Amino acid sequence: MVGGSDGTDDIDVNGDGNNTIYGGNDDDADTIDIAATATGDNTIYGGGTTAGGGAGTDNQITIAGTGANTVFNGGGDDAVAIAATATGDNMLYGGAGDDTFTFASADATATIIFEAGNGADEITGFVAGDDDHIVDLSALGFTDADDVLDSMTDDGADVTLFVTAGQTITFAGVDLTDLQSADPADWLIL
Repeated sequence: MVGGSDGTDDIDVNGDGNNTIYGGNDDDADTIDIAATATGDNTIYGGGTTAGGGAGTDNQITIAGTGANTVFNGGGDDAVAIAATATGDNMLYGGAGDDTFTFASADATATIIFEAGNGADEITGFVAGDDDHIVDLSALGFTDADDVLDSMTDDGADVTLFVTAGQTITFAGVDLTDLQSADPADWLIL
């Protein structure tokens, strides 16, 4: 077990052990890196609250290892990056802030789980219909894939899913027609 404290923490994991990692429970931006050489199954608790810098400016979490990593974002505006080498069964939970999730390539593998009370979140690098990029909306009350698609709008070069007042999910660089034409089983859990 590794734990952060008050102030800015920098935690790097390089080995093959299964680790539990706690970011500091403050409003400082912590950096947690699971290196490509890390093969263990790690559980990461982002911790903390927002420092007020905007979406993706608080905790910076990078997953590059091949293990099955689970990330629980804190209350801040966190950023989670999934590297091309991160091919394990990664599970990412959004927190209360405005979080940013980034897939570095089509090979990067993760399921992003959204729940009631998340903020205005953004996913970049998402490939519609790529069964390595999955969004789990089962806790949000959508009845089926059509209900999800009907709640989406094209927003310039992006698609925004309206969940409720103050809670949205933006698929950056994704066209709505790509999501409509993809098999929902390849990108969506309800």
